[in-house]
Amino acid sequence: MRAWSLLVYSVLVSTPVVTAQGDRHEIGLRLRSFERSLAEVEDLGRRDAAFVELERAVQAFFGLDMKRVAASIDAATLALEGRAPPPVERYARSLQLRLGRRLVDARGGKLSIEVRRLFEVEDAPAPTPELTVAWRLHSEGRWSRRVVGELPEVFEFDLEALPAGDHVLRWSIADGARVLVEREMAFAAATDLDGRLAAVGAAADAAKKIAPRSIESLTLASLKSLLRTTQRRTAYETELHGAALLDEAELLARWVTSDRSARVYGRERPGSFRVRVPVGERAVSCRLFAPDVADGERPIVVALHGAGGSENLFFDGYGDGLCVELARQRGWFVVAPRNGMGFVDCAGLVDALSERFSIARGQVFVVGHSMGAMQAVSNVSRTPGRFRAVAPIAGGGRVTRGDELMSVPFFVSAGARDFGRSGAKGLHRQLMAAGVDSSWRLYPSVEHLAVVQVALPDVFEFFDEHAR
Repeated sequence: MRAWSLLVYSVLVSTPVVTAQGDRHEIGLRLRSFERSLAEVEDLGRRDAAFVELERAVQAFFGLDMKRVAASIDAATLALEGRAPPPVERYARSLQLRLGRRLVDARGGKLSIEVRRLFEVEDAPAPTPELTVAWRLHSEGRWSRRVVGELPEVFEFDLEALPAGDHVLRWSIADGARVLVEREMAFAAATDLDGRLAAVGAAADAAKKIAPRSIESLTLASLKSLLRTTQRRTAYETELHGAALLDEAELLARWVTSDRSARVYGRERPGSFRVRVPVGERAVSCRLFAPDVADGERPIVVALHGAGGSENLFFDGYGDGLCVELARQRGWFVVAPRNGMGFVDCAGLVDALSERFSIARGQVFVVGHSMGAMQAVSNVSRTPGRFRAVAPIAGGGRVTRGDELMSVPFFVSAGARDFGRSGAKGLHRQLMAAGVDSSWRLYPSVEHLAVVQVALPDVFEFFDEHAR
């Protein structure tokens, strides 16, 4: 794809009004389900058929047709399964269940559940079949059932006494005794929810006045915003575990009123975090995985997502979080910054995190997808001495300082059905012409999205080769 086409694509899908967040959440859930299935299916015929459908999903995303995106992901999942379900099941699979809230007060109250059509099904049965939707808010709770009538339909019911904590809401759609669809999503309950949210909000307001800015003060404000999201029907493209978010926000709120020299985020506290990091004059929202480092320092992988995505993609998508799993196996750090149309200073971000965590600054690896691949090339071109190796996936970029890139090896890849293939291939040619150590991998049949999941094992093997 030409550079101007990529730019238009980036602008369009990065615009926050292109689709309802509820649709993004549902698409995210369906995509993760597809990625899990893809990891289990080895049949090449089924995989190839699934990639054809997934390519249609990418094209629909390009055209801002989110309903067709969802329908194509569903078709890709069925292609992996190698079956063509009857019309009533196709109709059931087109339905979406949306919660009014995802974090509720454990003392009870009311909750609304909306059942709606996410996309149209060409061979939907007529008249519309009478189906039953059933849900259970937590593993010990009662199953609730309602007959679905005219859509969209909203059911409101009194909440049973809920155990505090994060739960998995399970739901199904059935035609009589036959279950057609079974799905799950995150759901949480907390005691004294309103009071705790108010206290977090007050602490976040106080944290804004703290100078200089820190990871703690910035992250508290970010978590306050995320907790607001759990109180609305809208949702991000990923799951938010409300009880854990509230606990983390309260930990930061206590930091605001205590001796702030005791930092919340640092080498003494490994784990997976949503943080906001001061980098120069900017603040960068990130997902961070910090391994338990008993001694020494560990490499870090900076993961740059594609246009229209977020910092959640390399943690929850792109192979159901495969990047983090591969890093965890090695005891490496991963940071995935939110990456819009502006420039993300990856070297500055690593410097800021290195002040807190045992990161080996001489072993900084970068992987980027699509627009993230272009930003990876831009970062390395600006400060080539800061990066050990780079893996652009399905994206290009300009090599403006080839002589200074001589010390940085590249692994460039794309899918055979990938609209970013020409840009990636062009990047590899530029690197080779400049005398840079660059290897090239083309993955047969794969399109622009699944190529990340397919390529990541090779990317980490490439990083292994260059880790000290």
